[in-house]
Amino acid sequence: MWGFPINNTFTSLDNLWKQVEKTKVHMVNRHDVEFAISVYIDAYPANVLSVWIYLAVFVDKSLSERGLAS
Repeated sequence: MWGFPINNTFTSLDNLWKQVEKTKVHMVNRHDVEFAISVYIDAYPANVLSVWIYLAVFVDKSLSERGLAS
């Protein structure tokens, strides 16, 4: 398992998605992978939004140890 948080000020959905794409988590090329995403938005004065995106990647370690993962 590995993952990380991303924090950005909201400007657009496209900008947030570009930040997620920069992580390249979508490039994990295994049949035993699972992904998780969670989002938290904190509002501040003057219409400022702090967006926290938490990404996680899970791999079946038991398959990796037996040489069955690709």
